[in-house]
Amino acid sequence: MENDDFAAKLSRMITALREKGCRCQRIAASASDINYSFDSIARWLPLMSSGSLESFHYPRMRDGLYRRTIIVVPDFGALVSTSVGHQRESGATFLTLEKATVNCYAKEFSDYLSVCKPMTKTHGGAQMCNMLLLRALGYESTFSSCIQQSGSLSSITMPPSVVKNIISKTKIPASQKLLRRLREDAWHFEDIVKEHRIIDIFPLAPLEEIAAGKVPVAASQILCGDTCYYSMIEYKLHLQHIAALLKKHPNYHLIQNCGEHIRSDIIYIREGNLALLYKDTAPASIIEITESNLITELWEYMLREIEPKLSPAAREDVIARIERLVMEIDDNLPAGQGY
Repeated sequence: MENDDFAAKLSRMITALREKGCRCQRIAASASDINYSFDSIARWLPLMSSGSLESFHYPRMRDGLYRRTIIVVPDFGALVSTSVGHQRESGATFLTLEKATVNCYAKEFSDYLSVCKPMTKTHGGAQMCNMLLLRALGYESTFSSCIQQSGSLSSITMPPSVVKNIISKTKIPASQKLLRRLREDAWHFEDIVKEHRIIDIFPLAPLEEIAAGKVPVAASQILCGDTCYYSMIEYKLHLQHIAALLKKHPNYHLIQNCGEHIRSDIIYIREGNLALLYKDTAPASIIEITESNLITELWEYMLREIEPKLSPAAREDVIARIERLVMEIDDNLPAGQGY
């Protein structure tokens, strides 16, 4: 998309669709270059993360000669454009609100969709726990470097003492099983980070929210069956564990910039083999990306965004910020609650 103004306008329109609760189906074009892939991910990721977008791709070869764009709202309107090769301007773009014509284009889109394959798979309910047990927490030989972005402290760095407290807050057997696995595998995290790079992206909560018990546990809809929150002590212990990991393991990184496109949702990507988008609002769900090229593109997109921030100076700065926040928590703990 050559026009930056139109690209920005389209992104705003996509955001508006998400906020209105609209659901979309999209057939993705073949990636023509890395910049096209990155632009496409940046544009559609908010809708994909919210569970409002189903993406499909045509699995067979295409020569790129004949290009056709169809945007259709059944029974309402359609916008259709056709171009040839690398032509930048379409000879004709049609907008129609005539119902019979609109539904003809809807049928054309459906026919194309029928020969495509989904790029994502959605997991809900008990499936979410099984998904995390089998995939995200599957420390098998294929484990690779990973990036996780969330709105709160990452669950993969949660110390066993905090996990134990969280277990006591849920009565759901599947969630308890998942949490026990998380606690048992805490030691394995340190083995993995010796060989692979693990990059966390999340903000530190303001002291006022920590003291008020308003900081949610990441992925708590899965871990607890409902939104649950850190106590001041739990948040402090988790912070101290993260600081210890940063000091001990050069392969563990923390970036203090959540990004506008993520909000409270979670992105978890393992290089080359796994990408999960977690929607933490009711009804919670996990969107698993199943198309290998999209997993690679999402990894490269995230890595390009964060690599400039992976410096020794940035590491020292984030450790200092964590330690200052720990001191502030200590200074504001109610009497008798210190560790």
